[in-house]
Amino acid sequence: WAGTISALGPDGAVRLPEEEGSTYVWPVPAAASDPDAELLFDWRDGDVL
Repeated sequence: WAGTISALGPDGAVRLPEEEGSTYVWPVPAAASDPDAELLFDWRDGDVL
């Protein structure tokens, strides 16, 4: 994924720069996505990725 990567935490989005440049997102033919856009994950306990 070429864009920024963040997780949605209790206080808003938290950027995860250590994950940028090493995250692969499987393409979905029916969904248009912009690989330069932000990728935002739901927050959870433990490692997000």
